[in-house]
Amino acid sequence: MYYYWKTKGIWPDEFYNKPLGTRVLLAAFYEKELEEKVEILKNENIMAVKIV
Repeated sequence: MYYYWKTKGIWPDEFYNKPLGTRVLLAAFYEKELEEKVEILKNENIMAVKIV
């Protein structure tokens, strides 16, 4: 819940009052965003190693 509030401005009650399908979709988007951030960090680490 903290993630949704901090990054998207979605209050916990807003999230839980949404239909189940919407909550599942938001959770899937959350997972996808995390995967993308991890991939970016991996690529940055690879580039840093190549530079050094």
